[in-house]
Amino acid sequence: MSAGSGLVHYLSDDDSSDDDFLWTDDFDATVGYILMLSYFAANERSIMDRIPCRTSLLTGKMYILEILNGHPTVCHNIFQIIHPTNRDVVHERLLRKFPYFKDCLGAIDGTHVAAWAPASKQTSFRGRKTNITQNVMLACDFDMKFIFVYARWEGTANDSRVFIDAITRTSNNFPMPRGDQFYLVDSGYPNMPGFLAPYRGRRYHLRDYSGRGRPRGNEELFNYRHSSCRNIIERCIGVLKARFPILKLITNYPLSRQRQIPTACCTRHNFIRQELALDSLFSQYSSENMVFEDVPESSQNYEVIQFDASQTAQMGQVRDQIATQMWNDYSMTHT
Repeated sequence: MSAGSGLVHYLSDDDSSDDDFLWTDDFDATVGYILMLSYFAANERSIMDRIPCRTSLLTGKMYILEILNGHPTVCHNIFQIIHPTNRDVVHERLLRKFPYFKDCLGAIDGTHVAAWAPASKQTSFRGRKTNITQNVMLACDFDMKFIFVYARWEGTANDSRVFIDAITRTSNNFPMPRGDQFYLVDSGYPNMPGFLAPYRGRRYHLRDYSGRGRPRGNEELFNYRHSSCRNIIERCIGVLKARFPILKLITNYPLSRQRQIPTACCTRHNFIRQELALDSLFSQYSSENMVFEDVPESSQNYEVIQFDASQTAQMGQVRDQIATQMWNDYSMTHT
């Protein structure tokens, strides 16, 4: 199966040709390491008893491409980003620390990773801080595993537009919430059924509350706890970028291959999370109150996208109900 099959939509209408780019041994070494180390670790015994490459007649660059594009025999399940299997079970982290968000499936955020583009396309890829980037949307669960990766858009793309494209394309197979379930998103995303955003115009990021007193009013309290819970996606991204330097600096790989690299890194991330309980990077980013000093705002290139007013009003009522209950309980213990 393809890595992240059904979750990542690769740009199919890209008019640039792979022949316009240089394939380097660095790509083999980098992506090959990410994918094959996971496969070998998961299948060590069977590999030791097997004639090398028996399942494929390809080697080198073509072997790596075969795995990236999909090979049902070689590609182990560890390369798939699995949808939540039981979305009716409340995660123990929510029960313990965030009972008001008991219906939450996980958190969503966009991040910019390094990209390379030919001169004719560099303007659209210049994202935050004028670097050439691609805008990748990520969703994670409360076990710090990625459950959705969408690597398709250039760096100038607005987060909301990437989000709408990600959840509305049926081919993406986005794990949509059911019933009262939702994902936590930041203020750059719409507050709509299935996606709970904070109040705009109020303090939000944890750094905004550090040393500045208690939350003032129900909206600030909601934002503080929303940020504390959604912090898990920022920590996941922190681990991902710390572990895989290729996401910060990339050379002239074909654009179609560049979009596959974040997915390969995320599957490796999930494998390590599953198999290595004492991994040093996960331990470093384990604090639920970890403050990120340089968290760029989403949707820096603001773009107005129209949503159904009744839908946004419906989720606004849900948010107000949660905020009111939070404040009432908080006021009883902080008088």
